[in-house]
Amino acid sequence: MNAILGKGQKSTPRSLDQVKQVKDEVQNQFDFLDKELQRKHKELRSQQDLVQELRESLTELKNDKLKLSSDIQKKERLDEQLQKLTNSIQTLKDEIENDKQSLEPILVNFIIKN
Repeated sequence: MNAILGKGQKSTPRSLDQVKQVKDEVQNQFDFLDKELQRKHKELRSQQDLVQELRESLTELKNDKLKLSSDIQKKERLDEQLQKLTNSIQTLKDEIENDKQSLEPILVNFIIKN
């Protein structure tokens, strides 16, 4: 920029057109840099928004994982209960069958007597 403005140099006086040309060049450079800065800010906001969305997605996924883990534990407990109940039912069926067999002679004897 010093080269554009001519600072630090001994030079001949510039004409108004030369000053306007330097001013226009500096203004153009400023406008370009300003647009570039705005674009970078927009890009930064976009990236920040994306990061926030990803954080929210991550939180949601972690919550889903916790729920799944809880559901799996619940299923395991229910499977255990089912197995215990199934075993109990089979034990009771076996006892009923044994009791029927034990009662059969008594029932036959009762029928014969009547």
